[in-house]
Amino acid sequence: FVSDMGYEVIADIDPTTLIIDPTVSKESYVPAGPLVYDKNGIKIWAEMAARIDENSIDVVFYIKNLTSKCIVCTDNFENDILLDGTPATALFVADMLPYTEIFSSMSFFTLQDDGITETPSTLAFTLEIYDSRTYEDIDIVPIEFTLQFFD
Repeated sequence: FVSDMGYEVIADIDPTTLIIDPTVSKESYVPAGPLVYDKNGIKIWAEMAARIDENSIDVVFYIKNLTSKCIVCTDNFENDILLDGTPATALFVADMLPYTEIFSSMSFFTLQDDGITETPSTLAFTLEIYDSRTYEDIDIVPIEFTLQFFD
């Protein structure tokens, strides 16, 4: 049929309301890595690292947002990411709805350009968590931990 605006409508679907109940818990996944952040209703585990090739690694985080806020977890873009004390270029942005759990990766694509030729054993960076609706900071904190590589 043709809509009031003159567009052809292929499907007319009633809107769906998503209800998120914070009292219902689905404890189906048990994190294996170290808990690197646990404040303000947000928990972050460093699950594992994986070498993609000689120039790239991914560090996988498991993140729980137990708050009623939409949040973003990021490396705060201050270029302070260190692998074994050497500055490194990475991308890490985890955008989350309230009461959700996700896996998110910090990806390194230019290890050789950054002067990193050996597999690193530690990661340090400044974690920034903010409310994605108001852009108000929830926390800015240094994080450092030993990488656990997946074989």
